[in-house]
Parts: sequence; structure tokens; C-alpha cells
Amino acid sequence: MRKLITLSLVSLLVLVLGGLLWHFAHEFIFYRLTVLEVPIRFEEGLSIDHEFTVDIPATYWVAIQYDEVFRSTIENPMPEDEFTAESEVRLRGRVIAKGGTATLPAETGPWRSNRDQVARYLSSFPAEPGEKYSLSLRITRLFPGSVGKNPQALVEIEPRLTPFYDLRKFVFVCLIAAIGIIVLRVAAGFAIGLRCRKRTHPAQA
Repeated sequence: MRKLITLSLVSLLVLVLGGLLWHFAHEFIFYRLTVLEVPIRFEEGLSIDHEFTVDIPATYWVAIQYDEVFRSTIENPMPEDEFTAESEVRLRGRVIAKGGTATLPAETGPWRSNRDQVARYLSSFPAEPGEKYSLSLRITRLFPGSVGKNPQALVEIEPRLTPFYDLRKFVFVCLIAAIGIIVLRVAAGFAIGLRCRKRTHPAQA
């Protein structure tokens, strides 16, 4: 009877802990870094409109990402703009963010690059889960050499929330595995104890 009570308490504890871990995972680990990713064309006058939602409350950035190999140097610390663009983000028909390459010029405008792509940020805005947002983006001018670079319109979470994202997921998976092993050991111990008890006290005919 005591072992049954212990197993019940352990099971209840596991359920509570599982609920807390699910909430933690949803809030801090398994969220989308990029909530909108739409292929576009580098074409003067191009205009797009797309709706999107977010997973966690945070600051998000509108960006145009394109193929470009760029290495920052002392002489050339930031990539030069290859286009000009404007963007608006709306919530329930109301403009909540407006910006572009003119608002954030190339000399100071935020950007990021990886091995073979550059993303030019246009504006930022706070967003909450459960709301439907709308992005309007327009290419107003192109400079020579911007053709064939596979541009994409992006809405992504603020970069400060992305460090160690993969590490956090790995730690979470390891934690779940450890909890699973503990539960299996407790269940196995209970089953072995119950079997030994039956052998020690066989049922009376």
C-alpha cells in the first residue's frame, strides 16, 4: 500500500513537472525565430502584403534578406545598400511600425550577415501572440548588381533572443530524457517489489 501511494505521488509530481516544462518550452525554447519568410523579386515598384502571427511577446524586425558574400573590414564595416525599400506593419488596420532604408540609412542601419547572405533591417515593432499582423513592403529603387540575388522578405525575432537557441533546445531534450529515466526506474522498482511481495505471500487457495 505504501509503495502504491509513493508511485501515485511520483506520477502526480511528474505530471505537474511535465506541465511546467511544456510551458517553459513553449515560452523560451520552441518558438519560431522567423515568423514570416516570403520570396520576392528585386524589381522597382514591387509591392507585397502578407499576414503573420508570432509565438512569444518580443520585439520583431522587418528585413530583406538576399544572397551576398560580405566580410566586414575596418575599411568597409557595413554592406552598402543595393536597393531602397519601405515597410509598414499593421494591427487591426492601424499602422504600428513604419520604416525603411531612408529611415535607417546604410551608414547606421542594422543588418546581419552569415556565410553567403545579408539581411537589411527596415523597422522594428513589439508583437504579442494571439494577434494577426499585416506586413506591407515596397521596393522603391534598385542599384546595379542587385539582380539574381534571391531576395526574401522576413519578419524575425530580435537577435538578442536568438543566442544559444540550439543549446537551449539540447538542454531541454536532455532534461526530458533524464526525467523519463527516473520515472522508468521508479516504475520498475515498484513492479519488482510487487512481484517479490506476491512470491513471498502467495494467494491463499
